[in-house]
Amino acid sequence: MKIGQKFSVISGAMIACTTAAMMLLSLTIMYRALGRQASTAQEGAMKTLIELLDQKGKGFRISDGKLFVGDCLLNDNNELPDKVKALCGGTATLFMGDTRVATNVMTPEGKRAIGTKLQGPAREAVLGRGERYRGEASILGETYLAAYDPIKNAAGETIGVLFVGIEKSEYFSSFYQMIWIVAGMTATALVVAYFIVSHFANKMTRPLSRIAAGMEHSDLTLTLEAGGDDEVGALSKAFNAYNHGLKERIQHVADFAGRVASGSTELSASADEIERTVTEIAKVSENLKAEGESVTEAIGDLSKNAGVVAASTKESEQESRNAVLDTERSAEAGENVVRSMDEIQAVMKQIVGAVQVIKEIANQTNLLSLNAAIEAAKAGTHGKGFAVVAEEVRKLAERSGTAAKEIEGLIQRTGAAVEGGMTSVNANMESLDAIRKRITGMASKIQRIGDVADGQAATSAQVSASMSSTALGLAQNATATHELTATVHEIAKTSEDLSRVAEGLQGLVKEFRL
Repeated sequence: MKIGQKFSVISGAMIACTTAAMMLLSLTIMYRALGRQASTAQEGAMKTLIELLDQKGKGFRISDGKLFVGDCLLNDNNELPDKVKALCGGTATLFMGDTRVATNVMTPEGKRAIGTKLQGPAREAVLGRGERYRGEASILGETYLAAYDPIKNAAGETIGVLFVGIEKSEYFSSFYQMIWIVAGMTATALVVAYFIVSHFANKMTRPLSRIAAGMEHSDLTLTLEAGGDDEVGALSKAFNAYNHGLKERIQHVADFAGRVASGSTELSASADEIERTVTEIAKVSENLKAEGESVTEAIGDLSKNAGVVAASTKESEQESRNAVLDTERSAEAGENVVRSMDEIQAVMKQIVGAVQVIKEIANQTNLLSLNAAIEAAKAGTHGKGFAVVAEEVRKLAERSGTAAKEIEGLIQRTGAAVEGGMTSVNANMESLDAIRKRITGMASKIQRIGDVADGQAATSAQVSASMSSTALGLAQNATATHELTATVHEIAKTSEDLSRVAEGLQGLVKEFRL
């Protein structure tokens, strides 16, 4: 239900309630006034009936089953009830005991209700307790506003009842007519009031309807006329200001959503690129880790080999030093050989001199033997023995000469050999010196190699430690890479969420008419 309809219904209900309350109050007042009027009329009718009875006689009594007032018989004396009706209106009845003996109350058949019995609470009040009764009573199916007074004899005994009453429907017929008239007027007033209220309600709620239509269609271009100074005008002004502010905010949201969408796209692309890079880094780290382990093993082997080389170089250095010492001793021996060769050459020179002497002696001996042979030949037989000696001497001289020549040849060959040996020894000395120098250089180099090997072993140990640290760093890097990959996945997921949020914001913004 719309606000205007609600306002109209509520206003109509309020008017109806107010009118109904006023009508109810008025009718209640009227009803009570009519009740008081009826009571007054009943009292007047009862007084009239009593006065009429007083005119007939004094003192009530029952004689021979008949009701008398003085000497006036009241049974079937309908003159009195009819006169009361003529004077006061309504009905009247005389009861002997609880039986109607005179009345103008008519039965449905149009006859007087004589002989009918008194019933209801009035019977107990009047006949039972001897009291008056005022109130409603049902008589032959009709409701009466009734007044009952007891009829007492001289002994104070209740012997009958006086009744005056007004048929309620007849008495209140004007009241009921008034109710219908008032109800009709009220209904007419309510209809008129409803249309008037509806007109003003529609006039007041028309801006609200436009606001509702604009909000339903998300139309932020709607502007209301705010000409009045009432609450509707203030609401229209507030709506225009709110609509303008909301439009600006939604435009900001649209711009922000666009930037978020663009940023999320770039973030997603960056996340993909980072993920690829991180994957490559992880692969490289794994390869480096594997190669680092291989390098560590190789460096360990190299360190071991360097230690072996260092030990070998130390041994080689020692052997080189020993070789240098051996070379120096060989050089000294060579020098001794050279000195011995020099001494041999000197002795050989002396031997050559002696051989020359021997040769000369042999030659002279040969000449002497020749001369002796000649002399022996000259001597003949006496010279045979001497010839033999001379021959032997000649042979000895020849052998001495031959031996001297052989010795000379030997000496020459020995000299040549000694000279060759000297040359060889000198060459060997030079070679030994060169070898010594080279061995010394090699020893120095071997020492440097040993130092380098020691340094290489230390460096290899450091490199091995560094490679171990590097391997540990690579392992940590791999772990960090995996964590970074997970983070990148989270970033990518967040980027997708941002993209969906941005799309949702853009979709929401598109629902508004800016």
